[in-house]
Amino acid sequence: MAVTRGRIQTAAFDDGGGFDEVGRIVDGTFTLESSEITVTTHDSLDFEEFLQGRKSGTVELSCRADEADVGQIAVLDAHLAETAGTLRFRPRGDVSGADQYSASAFITATNIESPNDEETKLPLTFRLTGTITQSAVP
Repeated sequence: MAVTRGRIQTAAFDDGGGFDEVGRIVDGTFTLESSEITVTTHDSLDFEEFLQGRKSGTVELSCRADEADVGQIAVLDAHLAETAGTLRFRPRGDVSGADQYSASAFITATNIESPNDEETKLPLTFRLTGTITQSAVP
């Protein structure tokens, strides 16, 4: 397995008018989870048994807030309008052939931090809903 460089991820959000890059990203995390289905019986003896259940995912982005960033604006507007869009997350950035993930998504949490003597931070948490598609960056 090749080690990949961090801090080059990109994210884009499509609210119906095409993808807008979410800018000023400092850090990004894509989490893919599977639920567990318990199938333990008396025949399992001292061990519990499970099957893999349904999958779900989240993407968390830490951004520097930028009131002129069209991607950040699209995400916040969709959140206030309570509408989902399509999120595309590229962990290795725009490297041709690298993995990218996309799904319908909506914001579950954000807060605009305004510290006294520091840049304004904008953390964004997206809940992915429906099928999560993995493909290669063109």
